Amino acid sequence: MSCPVTHAKNTNQHLGRIVLDMKQRHRTSEQKHQDNARIEQEKNKQDAAQARAIKQVADALISETEAEKNLLTK
Repeated sequence: MSCPVTHAKNTNQHLGRIVLDMKQRHRTSEQKHQDNARIEQEKNKQDAAQARAIKQVADALISETEAEKNLLTK
């Protein structure tokens, strides 16, 4: 019976490396607080950008309706 041939890339690989790579890394409480603060800051930036966009659209609609009123009244 012949021996199975090992591929060249598998000669130096650890058998459990796949499991170790998939394992979730643990974070300290300080790292978690920093991550949460960063996520909250990004969320606040997105909310502010969304609010600015809504205000721009609302201002455009208001100016359009005022222009229509002025056109109709004259």
